[in-house]
Amino acid sequence: MELERSNNSLNAEGKNLTAQQTKILAHIAVGATDEEIAEKLRISPHVIQTDIDNILAKIKAPNRFQAALWAATNL
Repeated sequence: MELERSNNSLNAEGKNLTAQQTKILAHIAVGATDEEIAEKLRISPHVIQTDIDNILAKIKAPNRFQAALWAATNL
């Protein structure tokens, strides 16, 4: 089991998420909306949505819920 966790950590690092995308993903993991994330990070909601689309593609998650689960394991 510990070996699996190590591999997950390596996979998380290998996803090439930017610092901003990592922050956004952390907010998604706690259930924040696009508007809430935009307000907290002082970024436009449009930029947030674009980053979320890129995050989903990078981690191969079909939706926000799966991204939140991925974040709980890998961040």
